[in-house]
Amino acid sequence: MEIIKKGIMPDGTHIQLEDWRADYPSVDKNYTIGAYPICQNTVGYWIRSGETFRLTISRFSADDDVKQIFEDLTSGKITLADLRKHFWYTYKDEYRLGLISYAEYSKHEY
Repeated sequence: MEIIKKGIMPDGTHIQLEDWRADYPSVDKNYTIGAYPICQNTVGYWIRSGETFRLTISRFSADDDVKQIFEDLTSGKITLADLRKHFWYTYKDEYRLGLISYAEYSKHEY
């Protein structure tokens, strides 16, 4: 994985623009954003409320789109919540961020 650029969102969340294509050419077609927010709700044993966790934001259609989204995150123009359809672990990540309730998460638990 190659880190293209690092940044910090206005709320203090560290993010980085990543290129995984050399490692996973059949999976990742475009850049990915790795974010490290604070977990709001514990899910499983490894990620606990109050701790930083890795949030993978992917499945974009073009590198230029990802670059713009990265800039929009660092400037505060958008938030992580605006990108929920791109979360790697979808409902689990939404629950970790406090975007959905446990009842909503448990409907989709996998």
